[in-house]
Amino acid sequence: SRIYDADMNPIKDHGYVVGSKPGQVRIDDHDKPYHAFHNHPSGETFSPDDLIIFGQRKNQMSITAVGNNGNVYCIFKTSNANSTGYKYFLRNQCRQKRFLDKYTYWDVSSKSFDKSKLTDLERAELKGQISAFCESCAKGGVFYGFNYRKK
Repeated sequence: SRIYDADMNPIKDHGYVVGSKPGQVRIDDHDKPYHAFHNHPSGETFSPDDLIIFGQRKNQMSITAVGNNGNVYCIFKTSNANSTGYKYFLRNQCRQKRFLDKYTYWDVSSKSFDKSKLTDLERAELKGQISAFCESCAKGGVFYGFNYRKK
């Protein structure tokens, strides 16, 4: 990942901290406005967790994810962004939405969720449902002053 200031100058050489598991990256927060760019090897959009963290960071103006398949996703705050409202919207969606008619987003995103107990068909269906859910969460930000783009 890379982090840039409002004029698109790199804030520092390494704007990331490697997470606790392989492939995980945690973007540092900064004390001045910035834009964050990172990759999503899966080619999928932001998770609700990504969006909640982004919304809570006062100085983070945007986040962009570039997939290994060429997909590009960006969400940015407008001048009237309501981060608190968006956070509550996301958390409510994560509690209410059911995957495979029984699991919440928090269930399937937890480290203790064992996908190996699902059939191949259920795993494929779950992946599709989660992808569609994450896309709808990102798009839902428009009601809270967040603009989402994908290419």
